[in-house]
Amino acid sequence: MTEPLRELLPDQQSIARLRVCKREATQALLGDTIRLGDDQWQEPSLLPGWTRAHVATHVARNAEAFTDAIEALLAGRPRPLYRSRARADEEIEVGSRRTGLDLQIDLDTTAGRLNAAFDALDASGISMPVGLTERLRVPAGWWVVARLSEVVLHHVDLHCGLSIEAIDADVAAWLLGWELFRGSGDAAIPPVEVASDSGVHGRVGPLDRRSIGTVSGGDALLVGWLSGRSEATGLAGDAAQFVPAWLDAH
Repeated sequence: MTEPLRELLPDQQSIARLRVCKREATQALLGDTIRLGDDQWQEPSLLPGWTRAHVATHVARNAEAFTDAIEALLAGRPRPLYRSRARADEEIEVGSRRTGLDLQIDLDTTAGRLNAAFDALDASGISMPVGLTERLRVPAGWWVVARLSEVVLHHVDLHCGLSIEAIDADVAAWLLGWELFRGSGDAAIPPVEVASDSGVHGRVGPLDRRSIGTVSGGDALLVGWLSGRSEATGLAGDAAQFVPAWLDAH
């Protein structure tokens, strides 16, 4: 189902607003992580098995992957976001052993390169669907939503200043649309209708099966639940009891 994103991203003006949100979210993350010492970087994050340094390295490599994918698309050679998951995991493990200064520089530098790549993508007008994962093909113009999600949710995972409940209302609406887009049609999860208090709505799970119910609540709480980062507390609907394990928490 693409309706959630289509409702949220009807034109270039909305994409431009999203890019502002992405830059602001990146600066907020960098503003919080600059205060971390080397020992704090090696403390556990909210993601099982990952330290804060693992999370930061993943965020930087994600920016790099998006930059490379955008440059390949502009060169007429579209390719998936990640060519090798095993290699990506290895890079994250190695990168997690760096100092806090190295991690901060990596986050800042890769974010800057990606912003320049998005500038070039916007100028090109290209918005053809490209595979971000084996299952998910996303128009290039919407990639900024995926990156915004990476920055905001992993900022939460870093556990150094942002919580799910504190996500900006406008940003939470964008992220909810992205989670619904990602989960729509996925046969591995139960079919559930999702309706937020702000009017964002959609469905996750297989489209050829009858829905088992509706889950409703605030945008940020729904994002936390769908992304596996919070329980169903504060949400309404019997279907909220299922755990959306369809998401790769990392």
